[in-house]
Amino acid sequence: MNVGASGAAAGGGGSSDSAVDVIARAAREGRPTVAIRRQLQWPDTDASGHQHFSVVRQWAEEAEGEFLESTGRPELLKHLPRVRYEADFRQRMWLRETLEVRLAVVAVGTSSVTYRFAITGARGTAADGTMIAVHTDGSEGGPVPWPDDLRATFTGTPPQVI
Repeated sequence: MNVGASGAAAGGGGSSDSAVDVIARAAREGRPTVAIRRQLQWPDTDASGHQHFSVVRQWAEEAEGEFLESTGRPELLKHLPRVRYEADFRQRMWLRETLEVRLAVVAVGTSSVTYRFAITGARGTAADGTMIAVHTDGSEGGPVPWPDDLRATFTGTPPQVI
């Protein structure tokens, strides 16, 4: 796993920027990123022998989980429901293919975080997309603004001491 955590979070770039480029730029700028490796297994395939569409979401969530655990704040797993997910499938992934799932924080709002992710294999990008989660208090309440320390964690910038 590769986790970076210094620099400022900014937007994910224009729509013409590939997720791979956006994630690489986020890493260069010191924004939080994570990379995990996965191998496409039999239950991850559909009848045609390539990936089932749901495995992309699962792997993006696994990368998000790795990032959240790396913050040292495991309770975040209970406080960040995903409210939006979209993915573009670029090419097929085949049984036993090893892939890298990269995820980066590309924007932090008042109570939300936007991730970009890309899944790449030997033939290039297989899928990429965006996922948005919202910070809550963990109960049935709605969005809760980021505390300064968590904002710093998600933007990769140290909190300001005044």
